[in-house]
Formats: sequence, structure tokens, C-alpha cells
Amino acid sequence: MLELGALGILAAAAFAWLAGNQEPLAAKEQKSIPGEKMFPTPALWFLFLVGAFAFSLRDFAGTSMGSLGSLFLQNAHGYDPKWTGLALSGMFLSSAISNPIFGGLSDRRRNGWTTFVLLVAAAMVVVLPRVPSRWTIPVFVVYGFFFMSSYPMTEATVMESVPDAVRGRVFGLFITVGGLIGNLSHWTVGAEVKSLGAAAYSANSYYPAYGLLAFMMVLSLAGLPCLHAIRKREQQIQAEPSADDPPELLSR
Repeated sequence: MLELGALGILAAAAFAWLAGNQEPLAAKEQKSIPGEKMFPTPALWFLFLVGAFAFSLRDFAGTSMGSLGSLFLQNAHGYDPKWTGLALSGMFLSSAISNPIFGGLSDRRRNGWTTFVLLVAAAMVVVLPRVPSRWTIPVFVVYGFFFMSSYPMTEATVMESVPDAVRGRVFGLFITVGGLIGNLSHWTVGAEVKSLGAAAYSANSYYPAYGLLAFMMVLSLAGLPCLHAIRKREQQIQAEPSADDPPELLSR
């Protein structure tokens, strides 16, 4: 831990030394963005909060795969820390390939590809505790390949759903909801495995937990129609004439 902290300090110092500051724009080139409400109607707020909560279920399941996966591999399959770390890192390393692939594909059909990758990931979660020990690392890799690619696609969907003037606030609140609920998983799965007692050393005991995580991933897809409805309603609101518009626009 001391070494990791020291490396972090060195990295921060290197960034401060090497990174260049962006020159401020001249006053005549600056474009002011008027302040806007994040969502102009209570209905849009409701849709957003439901969508954010839905995707927080995905985040809960995703972070659980790290904590529960570590306990499962070491207890049920007797993995040592080296092989456990290799299995868990496989989830993230495979996303270096899948993120650009599915990110590019989703530019043409974002909801369809997001649904596809989460359904495949959920299937891998169900399969994981049921395969022989030698197959667990490949399953982790395949799971990560599909699951991790859902994040950039979801973020793009959120960005498309709201005007540019409020995107920073909307996305900040979106990841706050996901982070708060998602990170409860570490405590939750730890308590669940502890409650298993001696049964924690049997792979069969993990079937209900992994089944629940898969169900949460599928349930998170309910967030997609919520974001789509926000986008559609925002476009309608922007198209409606305002009292501040010139008279010739109001008369159309």
C-alpha cells in the first residue's frame, strides 16, 4: 500500500510538471451558455431517477462480480491470490478490445447493442458457478468482454438525452446514484458469503447469489426506455415556441 501511494504521488508530480495548461480563450471568442434547469418538468425528473436507479442495479451487479468472484474462487475452487487476481483482471483487460468494437457498432443502434451485451453478460454470470474450475477464468474474460462495453454505450445514451448546457450536472448525478448503490455490493456480498458458513466452500451455494446478480443486470435494461423518453420529451420542449422568441416565430 505504501508503494502504491508513493507511485500515485509521483504520478501527480509528473502530471503537474509535464501537462500543459490550456490557454484561456479571448473574451470575444468565449461563448456563454445560459443557465438551465436540469429537467424542466417533474415527469422528466422521475424518468431520470428511475433510469439512474435501474442502471445502478447493473453497477451493483458489476462491482459484486469483483468481490463475490474473489471469495467464490478462493473458497469454492481453492484459487490462490495469484490466480484469483488473474481471473478478475481478465474481466477488465478484455474490455480494451470490446469497448471500441461495441462502441462503434452502437453508433448505429445503441439500445440494441446495449441490450445484447448485458444479456450475454447476465448469461455468463449464471454459468460461472456451474462450470468446472478450469473454465472459470475463460468465463470471467467473456463476461468482462461484454459487460464492460455497456458502460460507454450507456454514457453516450445519457449524453444524448439532455441538452449540452446541463450534461455535466446530469451525468454527475447519474454516476453518483450508480456509485452509491453500486458500492454497497462489497459489504452486501461479504455479509452474504459469511452467512453461508461452511457452505461457502461449495460452488452450489453460490447459485442463488449469481442468479440474483444476473437478474439485476437484465432488470437494469429498464433504464433504456426511460432515457429514450427523456430524449424524446426534451426534443419536443426545445421545439416548442417560447414567449422570448421573436414575434415572427411565435406566429408560425
